[in-house]
Amino acid sequence: MKIPQKANHIQIQNGHLTFYSEAGIMISQTPIKDSCFDKHSTFSAMSCDCSGHLLTLSVFDDEEDDLAYLSIWTGTSSVPLHWRDRLRHLWRILWVGTPYEDQFVMSLDGVRFLRTMVHMAETKLKDKQDAKAA
Repeated sequence: MKIPQKANHIQIQNGHLTFYSEAGIMISQTPIKDSCFDKHSTFSAMSCDCSGHLLTLSVFDDEEDDLAYLSIWTGTSSVPLHWRDRLRHLWRILWVGTPYEDQFVMSLDGVRFLRTMVHMAETKLKDKQDAKAA
């Protein structure tokens, strides 16, 4: 599957893979079959402005606990990982069982607080842009 060039945000929900632009406009939607994602689970991803990192947010309906999982993935650009990063990932897989050390687990209250933090940052950035434009 080819990812649209202008895609900045990806969402998997109800058996569909959806690509969005930076402005939040849907670019394309594709049904997915035999995915590792349950059709009732939600997975969202967006790339950072440097294109070297990916932020993912997942909520799994089949989990017994009501938690959301936030992760930052490195090395998502077309540039190969440095050998030190490869060794670091390998070491974590061997000793911890996962290649990422940054998984942040949140309850509903944590998700609400994260939403508040993002809104505050959005307001601050908008105020700075407005001040520059004036």
